[in-house]
Amino acid sequence: MRFVKNLGYCFFVLSATLIFCLFIGYCGLKDGLESTRLLIIFLSGSTLAFQYSSLREKSLFKGASLAVFFSCNIVILSFLGILAVNSPAWGVFFFIAPVLIYALLKNIAGQWQIQVTLSALTVINYVFFVIAFSSFPFLKNFAFDGMAQHEWDNKGLNRPGVNWVVKVEQQEGGLQLIYPDGAKYSAKAFDPFMIHCLGPETILVSYERRRCIEKINLKTQTLQTWAYRRGPCTYFFLSPDEKVLYTGSLYVPSDSSDTFEIKVSDMTLIRSMPLNDTPWEKKKQNNDGFRNGKIIGETKYICTFRGRVFAYGLDHTSKAQLRLSNLLAYNMVSFSDQEGLMYVPSFPVGFYGISLPELKVTAWKNLFLSMWVVPLPERKEILANGAASVYVLDSQTLATKWKIPTGFGIRCLDFDTKRNWIYVAKYFTGELEVYDYHTGALIGAIEVGPLLRFVGYSQERDSIFTGSSAGILEISPKIF
Repeated sequence: MRFVKNLGYCFFVLSATLIFCLFIGYCGLKDGLESTRLLIIFLSGSTLAFQYSSLREKSLFKGASLAVFFSCNIVILSFLGILAVNSPAWGVFFFIAPVLIYALLKNIAGQWQIQVTLSALTVINYVFFVIAFSSFPFLKNFAFDGMAQHEWDNKGLNRPGVNWVVKVEQQEGGLQLIYPDGAKYSAKAFDPFMIHCLGPETILVSYERRRCIEKINLKTQTLQTWAYRRGPCTYFFLSPDEKVLYTGSLYVPSDSSDTFEIKVSDMTLIRSMPLNDTPWEKKKQNNDGFRNGKIIGETKYICTFRGRVFAYGLDHTSKAQLRLSNLLAYNMVSFSDQEGLMYVPSFPVGFYGISLPELKVTAWKNLFLSMWVVPLPERKEILANGAASVYVLDSQTLATKWKIPTGFGIRCLDFDTKRNWIYVAKYFTGELEVYDYHTGALIGAIEVGPLLRFVGYSQERDSIFTGSSAGILEISPKIF
């Protein structure tokens, strides 16, 4: 008898779920998006509240509310799937953001001995669904690069010690880029990601989405470009003599996952090489992308977005490889020649220390939202960012020595060995912050532009370079 009752209960829930989904679909066809939007938000919100009320314990109400609850979740997941197709960046954001917030709350609550259950994830997911559903379909018309661009005032940068390398101005239908020689180019986005000083007079610039790497001579004010139309080449590294540049494209299908050797002198292609020629590897590397590397001695190391690390000879013959978890995204990989280690931050949680040349994981640390690493081999330490702090870690064990609170939004950092300063780039506020390495005190800050993606210190020029949606700046540390 109990079996029949449970079977009937399950049949009721599944049937009610199907009927409710069909009802929502019918309302969508009959009344349009606006009315259906309000209906789903009202019903899913009411059901969510109902699930946590005392009425839920009554059998009929429990089954009915469970059916509506399942239906709303099916609609939510279906909608987020449509959003991911319609606007992939926003779709991924609304899928991942609730999980990240839940993980952060669980981490914080654990320190206060407060239990956070999966019910909290349900509530957070519903809140993000309401935001996404209320904004749809206008999300595809909103890009982060437009955020505060019109309101941002760059007059505070017109001062001694701050020089524009590339300046960005708004124009109808996009942006106008002004280069050192006065040349002006039109573009849809400006998102510098890596800036590398090539001697005292030249810089190399890569971009997050623009499909090129630029070589800008600050003395002669000339520009040379290597362009790759099949995908953005966001990461790169140089040969020890800085005559050859190595790069590859991000997030590409397997037939485009080559690495490229570029002659730095004239920014022309020398050759392209696959990451791995075996059929199994080609299948596994689908949608994998280039993620930085380095040449140490006679070995060339190349890392990928999905956590693969390859060791090659200089003739590109395979020596060794390592596969980390494919569930996470891997960010700016850094190397310490003196320590014989490489450091791999994974997003959103995790941090690896890997020995060279055998490619073995020697240490792992639970670090939330880590994206950038700066080795300090002479101190046997590394600098790494977390969600709202810069961590000083032991270079071998990754144990935390101390941390410097900086506030949320760190995108990148670098170290000034001359002054023992730490430069921190804040992505959302567009601020460059300077901290004392020994005391952790804030020395100064300057707003350099929205969506600040890069900060790097050049010892050759004794300058700080920043890259944001407003342009590329060279800043003298003396202004702090």
